[in-house]
Amino acid sequence: MKISVIIAAGGSSSRMHGFDKLKAKIDGKSVLTRAVLPFAEYGGISEIIISAREDALPEFEALVRAEAANYIPYPQTAHGAAMKSDADNDRNTVHRANGAVSIERISKSGGGVSELRSEALKPEDGISKLKTGVPELRSGILKSGGGVPKLKTDVPEIRFTSAGATRTESVYNALLKVSPGTDFVLIHDGARPFLTSAVIRRVTETVKKFGAAVPVAPVTDSVLINGMPYPRELLRCAQTPQAFDFAKLTEAYGRALADGTDEFSDDYSLYAHFFPCGAETITAGDPENKKITYPSDLPSVHGVGYDIHAFGSGNGFPLAGVTVRHNRGVIAHSDGDAAIHALMDALLSALGKDDIGKLFPDSDPAFKGINSIELLKRVIDIVNSENAKLLNISLSILLEAPKIAPLIPSMKKVLSEVTGLPTDRIGISATTNEKTALIGNGEAVACFASVSLLR
Repeated sequence: MKISVIIAAGGSSSRMHGFDKLKAKIDGKSVLTRAVLPFAEYGGISEIIISAREDALPEFEALVRAEAANYIPYPQTAHGAAMKSDADNDRNTVHRANGAVSIERISKSGGGVSELRSEALKPEDGISKLKTGVPELRSGILKSGGGVPKLKTDVPEIRFTSAGATRTESVYNALLKVSPGTDFVLIHDGARPFLTSAVIRRVTETVKKFGAAVPVAPVTDSVLINGMPYPRELLRCAQTPQAFDFAKLTEAYGRALADGTDEFSDDYSLYAHFFPCGAETITAGDPENKKITYPSDLPSVHGVGYDIHAFGSGNGFPLAGVTVRHNRGVIAHSDGDAAIHALMDALLSALGKDDIGKLFPDSDPAFKGINSIELLKRVIDIVNSENAKLLNISLSILLEAPKIAPLIPSMKKVLSEVTGLPTDRIGISATTNEKTALIGNGEAVACFASVSLLR
C-alpha cells in the first residue's frame, strides 16, 4: 500500500496584510514546516510533494530543509538529495481526448538498477547509514525521546513543485508528480500547522476502506442562513488532510480542468462532484487543526522597552523623531531620543536579541550624535530579516514640561514612515510625573514602549 502526500502551499496570504503566513514561526518553526513534519514522522508515507509559488520555491525549500533536519534528516538516493525540485524529478505528459485524461510518465533515471551501498558515519555517530536509490528502501536517523538514535526505514522523500494560478491547478500539478504505483494520496493545507498523528491515522484508515476520507470538526457558533437560525448540530467544518484513491482523484481533477470548472472550495468537493461519496467517508477531525487565515490566528510575541535621558544644556530635544522645543536639551551619546530608544529595545526584546546598549554602544564614536531614526531603521531591518511582522506600537512618554500633545500626530507619522505600520496601529500617550522625583522636577524625559510581532 503506497501513500503519497501533497502539501498545498501556493496561496498568496492575501488576508495577512503583506505577511507570508507560511513563514511565520510557531515555537521556533515555520507554519509550512509544521504542516510537513506530522507526515514525515508518521510512518508509511512514501513521499511528500509541496506545491508552492514558483517565486517562493527556493526560500521554502531552504526553510523546510533547515527546520526539519533535526527531526527527519533527508535521506540520500543514488541520484542526489531526496529533497528535489521539478527539474530533478520524473516528468509527466498529459493527454486529453473526448473528455478522458491519460498520463505518460517519462523517467530520467535511465531505467537501470539503483545502486545500493552503505557508508560509515563519523565515529561519534556510532551507527552506519544506508544510501539507496530504491524509494521503498530509504532510511534515515530519527532521534527517540531518550536521545538514542534508532533506524527509521520509511522516511518519505520530500519534493517541491510549482503551484498554478488557482488551487485546483496547483493540486493537479502536484498530482502529476506523484510516483507510479501510488494507491492513495492525502492533500493537506500548508497553512494548517497543528495536525496530529491521530487525525492522519483516522484519515488513512478511512480512505483504505472507502476510497475517500475527509476529517470534520463540529460547528461551535450559532448559524444563520438568510437571517434564519439553522441547527448547527447538522453542520460540520471540513478540514485537511483529505484522502482519496489516487487514480480517481487525478481523473476528477483532469475532468474539472477540462470542463473549465474551478468553483470547488476543497478537494473533497471536487472529488465528490465526479465520484459521489457517502457518509462513511467522513471521519473525526480535530478542533485544534485550524487553518491560519488571519494575523489573529497566529500567536504573537511581545517586547517592552524603557529609556530615560536627563536634561542638560541646549534648546530642544528629539522625541519619537520630532523636535521638541524647550529651553534645555538632553544628555546623551547619540541624539538622546528616549522614545525611539525605548521602541528599539522593545523590538529587540520581542526577538530575543541584545539591547541597543550592545548593538549601538556609547563607546563607539560612530554613534556619537547620530539621529536615532537611523538606528531605528537598522533595527527594523533586523525585524524584517527575522521574517517578523510588526503588529502595533504603544509608547507612553513621561515628561513634566513642555506639553507635547500637539506633536503626537507628527510623531505617529514619522514612526509610520519608518516602520511601515499605519498610524492607527501606533499609540502614543503623554503624561506628567505629578511633580515628583527626577521627571516630575523637570530634570528628565522618559518613555515606556511595548510592541507586538508575528514571527
